[in-house]
Parts: sequence; structure tokens; C-alpha cells
Amino acid sequence: MQNEHKQKGAWIVTILMFCFGVFVRTAGIELGVIECNSTCYQIYQGYGNYIGDGQSFEAFSNILVETLEKEKKDTKWVLEKRDNAYVKVLSVEDISGNIKGTVSLYLKDKPYIKIDFMGIDELENFEKTFIKIERLLNKNFAEKFTGYFYKRYNFNGKLSKAEQIGIVNQYLKEQDANKVMDMQIENMINVYAYAPDRNNSVSMNGKMINLNLAFSYNEQENETEFYVASPFLNIDF
Repeated sequence: MQNEHKQKGAWIVTILMFCFGVFVRTAGIELGVIECNSTCYQIYQGYGNYIGDGQSFEAFSNILVETLEKEKKDTKWVLEKRDNAYVKVLSVEDISGNIKGTVSLYLKDKPYIKIDFMGIDELENFEKTFIKIERLLNKNFAEKFTGYFYKRYNFNGKLSKAEQIGIVNQYLKEQDANKVMDMQIENMINVYAYAPDRNNSVSMNGKMINLNLAFSYNEQENETEFYVASPFLNIDF
């Protein structure tokens, strides 16, 4: 599977992300605690080689739902399964019938498993929940399963370079993280960093990173999108 994507046709990165509030203050803009709302999205994706079989996939499906229900009490998660010769797909819905995520087991060639969850605002410990699921997979059902987290915040208008730098510096300070490298495309900043107390680190150009902070301007909506990802962002933006 490919974890490489183009960013605005200029360069290729692989990444995804991490989620929780950011406390920031910049010149000319006071953001305070950024909370998830209608313009905030949190995403989890994971990939790994599958070493189980169809029966163990059923067992993992049940454990997945049990884990989600333990993390969010009074919420019933519903499984909808679709099987064919090449793929088994598990859709996870909340009690209102909203699809919150999918788990796909691809059987053609070398079997691998893929997990996609988006916007599960019911889960207070979004990242910790899926770290539990990762450990379960790597222990019993998969090998080299790696997860990516990201959260996106939208701001009205186009943030200046100074405002972006202020947000990044304050975020790095709050997370006790050190900047490893950065780049700029069309006046939008992209920073890679390393926080010693975080797991899920990867090597990029011979240096360890586990955080990615990136800005992108949506001209159509006149909004600046701010991505916080761990260990790095693996989506087009």
C-alpha cells in the first residue's frame, strides 16, 4: 500500500494525525483553547499485514466494538459486514446509524488490514482508544500495523506567516517538542517535530519525527486549515 501523496503538486509526504486541544496565542490573533466543533475533524487510519484468517477477523471485529463501547458508555456500536472473494469490510455505526468508521481486510495477494475512522467526537480519548486497538492487532492479528492520527482546525481568512509561526511555536512549547525540519509552500508553513514523550516515531531523512504541523489555504472557502498529525500527515491537503 502507498503512504505517499502529493501536496499541491510540489512535494510528496506521508502522514496522519493526533488529536487534542491546542493552547495558542499569536501576534494579532488570540486563539485560546481550540475545541472540536463543526469545522474540526479528527481522523485515524491504520495499515498492517494481516496474519489471521476469516474467523480471527470476526473475533477482532467483536473486540473492536467492545473496546469502543467501553470508551464511550451508553453508546451502542453496530456492525455491518460485507464479504466477497477479495475483501471483508466491517462498517461501524453509532446508535443513530451514522457510520463512524470501517475496517477492511484485503485478501488478494498478501492479506493486509486497513482501518479508517473519522470524527468520532463521542470518544474523549480518541488517540488512546486506537492505540489500544493497534496493540491488540499487533499482538494477535497483524504485523507491522501502524496508525496515523490527525486533527484539522479551520480559521476564517488567510493567516499570515507570522500568525502561523506563532501558532507552531506555542504548540511546540506546550508539547515540549523540538522542531526537526520545516518548509514553506505558497506562504503556508509545514513543520516536522519530535516530542520525546510520544511513541509512534518514524525516521525522515535520517531524523526521528512524531509530530507534523501544517497549514493550507482553501481559497474557495477563504479559510486557513491547520493540521496537527502524528507521526506525520499522510493525506493530500
